[in-house]
Amino acid sequence: MKTIKEKQKIRADRYYKKNRDIVLKRTKKYYKDNLEKIREYKLKLYYGITLKEYENLLKKQDELCAICKEEERTIDGRTGLIKRLAVDHNHKTGKVRGLLCNRCNRVIGYLGESNDLIEKIEKYLKFYE
Repeated sequence: MKTIKEKQKIRADRYYKKNRDIVLKRTKKYYKDNLEKIREYKLKLYYGITLKEYENLLKKQDELCAICKEEERTIDGRTGLIKRLAVDHNHKTGKVRGLLCNRCNRVIGYLGESNDLIEKIEKYLKFYE
């Protein structure tokens, strides 16, 4: 026998399959109409900070990336607007370090927060100057 939750999931899946275009249109509209509300929710959920704390950090950094000191230039594919600076945090402790542009945030992610690898890359680049 299926639980209530399982039955609800089956019904929702059936509804989605029959009404996919309507659901996607409605979801897109909700996202566009509630950007700040969604942003606040995600900041609290993922990083434990409020939108006000994010804005204070942004102001403290003069709205520039904490590493390269440049403005964000990446365009958000969903909204067509320039993305906001990403919240950089320590993945072990969860502590927020600062706000980064998409490029710097990705570089840190690709490096796996490895100081050893950063030093090796720096040595390599200096060797070929």
